[in-house]
Amino acid sequence: MALAPPNDEPIYEYGTNPPGVNPATPEAATIPSAPPPAPTAPSPPKSRRNVWIAVAAIAVVAVVVIAIFVLMIGSNSGGSNPNFGTPAPYSQAIVTGTSGALSASGGPWTIVAAEGLGLSGGITSPNLDSIGQSGCDYTPSPGAPTTVSFPGTPSNASAGELSTWIFFAKNTAASAILLIEVSDGSATPLVTATGASCITTFTSLGAINATGVLDSPAIASELNQGGGATFLQNHTGATEVFILLGGDSATSGNPTWTLLYSTCAFTATSGSGTEITANYYAVTGTGLSGPTTQAQSC
Repeated sequence: MALAPPNDEPIYEYGTNPPGVNPATPEAATIPSAPPPAPTAPSPPKSRRNVWIAVAAIAVVAVVVIAIFVLMIGSNSGGSNPNFGTPAPYSQAIVTGTSGALSASGGPWTIVAAEGLGLSGGITSPNLDSIGQSGCDYTPSPGAPTTVSFPGTPSNASAGELSTWIFFAKNTAASAILLIEVSDGSATPLVTATGASCITTFTSLGAINATGVLDSPAIASELNQGGGATFLQNHTGATEVFILLGGDSATSGNPTWTLLYSTCAFTATSGSGTEITANYYAVTGTGLSGPTTQAQSC
Protein backbone atom coordinates (compact mmCIF):
# COMPACT_ATOMS: atom_id res chain seq x y z
CA MET A 1 0.00 0.00 0.00
CA ALA A 2 1.37 3.40 -0.98
CA LEU A 3 2.06 5.81 1.83
CA ALA A 4 0.58 9.31 1.74
CA PRO A 5 3.18 12.04 1.18
CA PRO A 6 4.12 14.11 4.21
CA ASN A 7 2.16 17.30 4.72
CA ASP A 8 5.11 19.52 3.87
CA GLU A 9 5.93 17.83 0.54
CA PRO A 10 6.06 20.51 -2.22
CA ILE A 11 3.24 20.56 -4.80
CA TYR A 12 4.18 20.80 -8.48
CA GLU A 13 1.97 22.15 -11.21
CA TYR A 14 0.39 19.73 -13.64
CA GLY A 15 2.69 19.15 -16.58
CA THR A 16 5.87 19.95 -14.71
CA ASN A 17 8.41 17.55 -13.21
CA PRO A 18 9.89 17.51 -9.73
CA PRO A 19 13.64 18.19 -9.58
CA GLY A 20 15.75 15.16 -10.59
CA VAL A 21 13.10 13.60 -12.87
CA ASN A 22 13.80 13.30 -16.57
CA PRO A 23 10.70 14.48 -18.47
CA ALA A 24 11.15 11.58 -20.90
CA THR A 25 11.21 9.05 -18.11
CA PRO A 26 9.51 10.62 -15.10
CA GLU A 27 9.81 7.46 -13.06
CA ALA A 28 13.61 7.59 -13.16
CA ALA A 29 14.13 10.02 -10.31
CA THR A 30 17.73 10.71 -9.36
CA ILE A 31 18.26 9.22 -5.92
CA PRO A 32 21.58 9.80 -4.08
CA SER A 33 23.58 6.63 -3.42
CA ALA A 34 23.39 5.33 0.14
CA PRO A 35 26.64 5.57 2.11
CA PRO A 36 28.54 2.29 2.51
CA PRO A 37 27.77 0.39 5.73
CA ALA A 38 30.13 0.85 8.65
CA PRO A 39 32.61 -1.99 9.20
CA THR A 40 31.50 -4.50 11.79
CA ALA A 41 33.46 -6.31 14.46
CA PRO A 42 34.13 -10.05 14.08
CA SER A 43 31.07 -12.12 14.89
CA PRO A 44 31.17 -13.83 18.27
CA PRO A 45 30.47 -17.55 18.55
CA LYS A 46 26.71 -18.09 18.53
CA SER A 47 25.99 -21.50 19.97
CA ARG A 48 26.26 -22.42 23.64
CA ARG A 49 28.79 -25.11 22.70
CA ASN A 50 30.99 -22.59 20.92
CA VAL A 51 30.73 -20.19 23.84
CA TRP A 52 31.99 -22.84 26.22
CA ILE A 53 34.80 -23.72 23.80
CA ALA A 54 35.76 -20.06 23.76
CA VAL A 55 35.63 -19.80 27.56
CA ALA A 56 37.75 -22.93 27.96
CA ALA A 57 40.31 -21.66 25.45
CA ILE A 58 40.49 -18.27 27.17
CA ALA A 59 40.96 -19.93 30.55
CA VAL A 60 43.88 -22.01 29.28
CA VAL A 61 45.65 -19.01 27.78
CA ALA A 62 44.98 -16.84 30.84
CA VAL A 63 46.51 -19.47 33.12
CA VAL A 64 49.61 -19.67 30.92
CA VAL A 65 49.92 -15.88 30.83
CA ILE A 66 49.90 -15.73 34.62
CA ALA A 67 52.14 -18.79 35.00
CA ILE A 68 54.83 -17.50 32.63
CA PHE A 69 55.04 -14.25 34.56
CA VAL A 70 55.07 -15.94 37.98
CA LEU A 71 57.75 -18.39 36.84
CA MET A 72 59.80 -15.54 35.46
CA ILE A 73 59.91 -13.70 38.78
CA GLY A 74 60.31 -17.00 40.59
CA SER A 75 59.86 -18.08 44.18
CA ASN A 76 62.48 -15.72 45.57
CA SER A 77 60.42 -12.56 45.17
CA GLY A 78 60.71 -10.12 48.00
CA GLY A 79 56.97 -10.17 48.57
CA SER A 80 54.82 -7.09 48.96
CA ASN A 81 56.42 -3.81 50.00
CA PRO A 82 55.21 -0.21 50.23
CA ASN A 83 56.40 0.57 46.70
CA PHE A 84 53.49 2.05 44.72
CA GLY A 85 53.45 3.28 41.15
CA THR A 86 51.34 5.56 39.01
CA PRO A 87 48.10 3.84 37.90
CA ALA A 88 47.37 3.80 34.17
CA PRO A 89 44.59 2.36 31.99
CA TYR A 90 45.31 -0.17 29.25
CA SER A 91 44.91 2.44 26.50
CA GLN A 92 47.80 4.43 27.92
CA ALA A 93 50.04 1.51 28.84
CA ILE A 94 49.76 -0.20 25.42
CA VAL A 95 51.17 2.88 23.66
CA THR A 96 54.25 2.74 25.90
CA GLY A 97 54.47 -1.05 25.55
CA THR A 98 54.33 -0.86 21.75
CA SER A 99 57.18 1.63 21.75
CA GLY A 100 59.20 -0.75 23.94
CA ALA A 101 58.51 -3.66 21.59
CA LEU A 102 59.68 -1.65 18.57
CA SER A 103 63.02 -0.94 20.22
CA ALA A 104 63.61 -4.49 21.51
CA SER A 105 66.08 -6.74 19.74
CA GLY A 106 65.04 -10.00 18.08
CA GLY A 107 61.94 -8.57 16.43
CA PRO A 108 59.88 -7.37 14.80
CA TRP A 109 57.50 -8.08 17.66
CA THR A 110 53.70 -8.16 17.64
CA ILE A 111 51.92 -7.64 20.97
CA VAL A 112 49.21 -10.30 21.35
CA ALA A 113 48.38 -10.24 25.07
CA ALA A 114 48.40 -7.87 28.02
CA GLU A 115 48.29 -8.45 31.76
CA GLY A 116 47.45 -5.63 34.13
CA LEU A 117 48.27 -6.14 37.81
CA GLY A 118 46.67 -4.34 40.69
CA LEU A 119 48.95 -5.43 43.53
CA SER A 120 48.40 -4.43 47.16
CA GLY A 121 52.13 -3.72 47.39
CA GLY A 122 55.18 -3.78 45.16
CA ILE A 123 57.05 -6.98 44.24
CA THR A 124 60.79 -7.25 43.73
CA SER A 125 62.62 -10.33 42.49
CA PRO A 126 65.83 -11.48 40.85
CA ASN A 127 65.18 -11.57 37.11
CA LEU A 128 65.03 -15.09 35.60
CA ASP A 129 64.81 -16.93 38.90
CA SER A 130 63.16 -19.97 37.31
CA ILE A 131 65.13 -20.68 34.15
CA GLY A 132 64.01 -23.88 32.45
CA GLN A 133 61.02 -24.67 34.66
CA SER A 134 57.74 -25.91 33.15
CA GLY A 135 59.13 -26.00 29.64
CA CYS A 136 59.92 -22.28 29.50
CA ASP A 137 63.45 -21.10 28.86
CA TYR A 138 64.17 -17.45 29.58
CA THR A 139 66.84 -15.25 28.05
CA PRO A 140 67.37 -11.75 29.47
CA SER A 141 66.73 -8.91 27.06
CA PRO A 142 69.80 -6.75 26.33
CA GLY A 143 70.09 -4.22 29.12
CA ALA A 144 67.42 -5.86 31.26
CA PRO A 145 67.79 -5.31 35.01
CA THR A 146 69.09 -8.14 37.18
CA THR A 147 66.40 -7.29 39.73
CA VAL A 148 62.88 -6.58 38.56
CA SER A 149 60.39 -4.44 40.41
CA PHE A 150 56.62 -4.32 39.91
CA PRO A 151 54.96 -1.45 41.77
CA GLY A 152 51.75 -1.84 43.69
CA THR A 153 48.54 0.01 42.83
CA PRO A 154 47.35 2.59 45.38
CA SER A 155 44.05 1.78 47.07
CA ASN A 156 42.52 5.05 45.81
CA ALA A 157 43.24 4.30 42.13
CA SER A 158 40.33 4.57 39.71
CA ALA A 159 38.74 1.28 38.68
CA GLY A 160 40.67 -0.37 35.86
CA GLU A 161 43.79 1.77 36.31
CA LEU A 162 46.75 -0.36 37.40
CA SER A 163 50.37 0.45 38.20
CA THR A 164 51.94 -2.61 36.53
CA TRP A 165 51.27 -3.88 33.01
CA ILE A 166 53.04 -6.78 31.32
CA PHE A 167 52.82 -7.15 27.54
CA PHE A 168 53.47 -10.38 25.62
CA ALA A 169 54.78 -10.05 22.06
CA LYS A 170 55.57 -12.81 19.56
CA ASN A 171 58.18 -12.59 16.82
CA THR A 172 57.46 -13.11 13.13
CA ALA A 173 58.30 -16.82 13.27
CA ALA A 174 56.24 -17.26 16.48
CA SER A 175 59.29 -18.95 17.99
CA ALA A 176 59.74 -16.63 20.97
CA ILE A 177 57.70 -14.47 23.33
CA LEU A 178 59.00 -11.15 24.65
CA LEU A 179 57.80 -9.91 28.05
CA ILE A 180 57.72 -6.14 28.43
CA GLU A 181 56.98 -4.35 31.70
CA VAL A 182 55.26 -0.98 31.61
CA SER A 183 55.16 1.01 34.83
CA ASP A 184 55.46 4.68 35.74
CA GLY A 185 55.32 5.68 32.09
CA SER A 186 58.27 3.64 30.82
CA ALA A 187 58.69 0.29 29.08
CA THR A 188 61.33 -2.28 30.01
CA PRO A 189 61.85 -5.41 27.87
CA LEU A 190 62.58 -8.07 30.50
CA VAL A 191 63.03 -11.52 28.98
CA THR A 192 62.46 -13.63 25.90
CA ALA A 193 60.68 -16.91 26.60
CA THR A 194 61.05 -19.97 24.39
CA GLY A 195 59.90 -23.57 24.71
CA ALA A 196 56.86 -25.34 23.32
CA SER A 197 54.67 -24.93 26.40
CA CYS A 198 55.21 -21.17 26.30
CA ILE A 199 55.03 -20.48 22.58
CA THR A 200 52.11 -22.68 21.51
CA THR A 201 49.71 -20.71 23.67
CA PHE A 202 50.42 -17.47 21.83
CA THR A 203 50.91 -18.69 18.25
CA SER A 204 47.32 -18.20 17.08
CA LEU A 205 46.55 -14.99 18.94
CA GLY A 206 45.91 -11.87 16.88
CA ALA A 207 47.49 -8.50 17.53
CA ILE A 208 46.18 -6.05 20.12
CA ASN A 209 46.72 -2.31 20.00
CA ALA A 210 45.52 0.97 21.48
CA THR A 211 42.18 1.06 19.67
CA GLY A 212 39.28 -1.22 18.80
CA VAL A 213 38.67 -2.68 22.26
CA LEU A 214 37.04 -1.43 25.44
CA ASP A 215 39.55 0.18 27.77
CA SER A 216 40.30 -1.39 31.16
CA PRO A 217 38.19 1.14 33.14
CA ALA A 218 35.16 0.34 30.97
CA ILE A 219 35.54 -3.42 31.37
CA ALA A 220 36.19 -2.99 35.11
CA SER A 221 32.83 -1.23 35.32
CA GLU A 222 31.16 -4.33 33.88
CA LEU A 223 32.63 -6.60 36.56
CA ASN A 224 32.08 -4.08 39.34
CA GLN A 225 28.39 -3.82 38.48
CA GLY A 226 28.20 -7.62 38.59
CA GLY A 227 29.54 -7.92 42.14
CA GLY A 228 33.17 -6.86 41.77
CA ALA A 229 32.73 -3.58 43.66
CA THR A 230 31.19 -5.39 46.63
CA PHE A 231 33.99 -7.98 46.53
CA LEU A 232 36.65 -5.25 46.73
CA GLN A 233 34.82 -3.52 49.56
CA ASN A 234 34.68 -6.76 51.54
CA HIS A 235 38.29 -7.76 50.78
CA THR A 236 40.59 -4.79 51.23
CA GLY A 237 43.91 -5.26 49.44
CA ALA A 238 42.62 -7.88 47.00
CA THR A 239 44.78 -8.64 43.96
CA GLU A 240 43.35 -7.46 40.62
CA VAL A 241 44.33 -9.13 37.35
CA PHE A 242 43.21 -7.88 33.93
CA ILE A 243 44.12 -10.05 30.92
CA LEU A 244 43.48 -8.97 27.33
CA LEU A 245 44.00 -11.65 24.65
CA GLY A 246 44.09 -11.17 20.89
CA GLY A 247 41.40 -13.05 19.01
CA ASP A 248 41.88 -16.60 17.73
CA SER A 249 39.79 -19.33 16.10
CA ALA A 250 38.18 -20.38 19.39
CA THR A 251 36.71 -16.88 19.81
CA SER A 252 35.96 -16.34 16.10
CA GLY A 253 38.68 -13.71 15.92
CA ASN A 254 37.29 -11.69 18.83
CA PRO A 255 39.75 -10.31 21.42
CA THR A 256 38.64 -10.99 25.00
CA TRP A 257 39.07 -9.58 28.48
CA THR A 258 39.43 -11.84 31.52
CA LEU A 259 39.11 -10.10 34.90
CA LEU A 260 39.97 -11.60 38.27
CA TYR A 261 39.82 -10.20 41.80
CA SER A 262 41.36 -12.49 44.42
CA THR A 263 42.17 -12.53 48.12
CA CYS A 264 45.33 -14.54 47.32
CA ALA A 265 48.59 -12.63 47.03
CA PHE A 266 49.77 -12.71 43.42
CA THR A 267 52.89 -14.79 44.12
CA ALA A 268 51.29 -17.02 46.79
CA THR A 269 52.02 -20.73 46.35
CA SER A 270 49.95 -22.13 49.22
CA GLY A 271 46.80 -21.50 51.21
CA SER A 272 43.30 -20.74 50.00
CA GLY A 273 41.22 -17.70 49.18
CA THR A 274 38.20 -16.35 47.36
CA GLU A 275 37.94 -14.94 43.86
CA ILE A 276 35.45 -13.33 41.51
CA THR A 277 36.11 -13.70 37.80
CA ALA A 278 34.45 -13.05 34.46
CA ASN A 279 35.17 -13.13 30.71
CA TYR A 280 34.02 -10.53 28.19
CA TYR A 281 34.23 -9.83 24.48
CA ALA A 282 36.69 -6.96 24.37
CA VAL A 283 35.08 -5.03 21.49
CA THR A 284 31.51 -4.93 22.79
CA GLY A 285 31.84 -5.76 26.49
CA THR A 286 29.30 -8.56 26.08
CA GLY A 287 29.70 -11.16 28.80
CA LEU A 288 31.08 -14.58 27.88
CA SER A 289 30.95 -16.10 31.35
CA GLY A 290 30.52 -14.99 34.94
CA PRO A 291 30.84 -13.04 37.08
CA THR A 292 31.41 -16.05 39.34
CA THR A 293 32.52 -15.99 42.96
CA GLN A 294 34.19 -19.10 44.30
CA ALA A 295 36.85 -20.49 46.61
CA GLN A 296 40.33 -20.94 45.15
CA SER A 297 43.69 -22.46 46.01
CA CYS A 298 46.45 -19.87 46.21
